[in-house]
Amino acid sequence: MNYREFLYHLLYEAFILLREEGHETKNKKVFWISNLLHNLPFELKNIEKPEEFEKVFSMLEDVAQHDGMKRWFDSMIASYIETEEMKKTAAKGDSPSSQ
Repeated sequence: MNYREFLYHLLYEAFILLREEGHETKNKKVFWISNLLHNLPFELKNIEKPEEFEKVFSMLEDVAQHDGMKRWFDSMIASYIETEEMKKTAAKGDSPSSQ
């Protein structure tokens, strides 16, 4: 078994299942997030050079804008930045709990 290929396929199938469930239950948030992300595993799989991640990011950002998911996508970017900043602070030992 090609585990890498299987994991990409697993993510794709999970997003498709979530999209279907979101549609059936009229859960718009689940539907639109999974609709936005369902092809991402295959986009990531096809990346050959590190700089191609930015192209995939831009494509995803464009689709989010078009599908009315821009605010959600932007909140995910902000969440990522905040998490990365907390990791850096924790790595330095400068966390508020250590003072």
